Amino acid sequence: RSDISIVDVAATELSLAEGTERGANMAALGALLALSPGLVSSEAVDAALDEVISARNRVHNPVNRKILTSGFSSVSAVPA
Repeated sequence: RSDISIVDVAATELSLAEGTERGANMAALGALLALSPGLVSSEAVDAALDEVISARNRVHNPVNRKILTSGFSSVSAVPA
């Protein structure tokens, strides 16, 4: 299919660089945001973290934000 692009994202490695493998999903989300700028803004995702993450887990949001940014920065535009 020509409407699908496969992108290699080193999500686990990006997460491990921040000291945890549990943030790989944030790296993948960051990459998706970079490759799909019309989907949702990174600012909206950043703001949503404090709303959707449970109070007891918000302590991890600073690391989640770093991993999100790393994922965003790790990819280049996919050729059309």
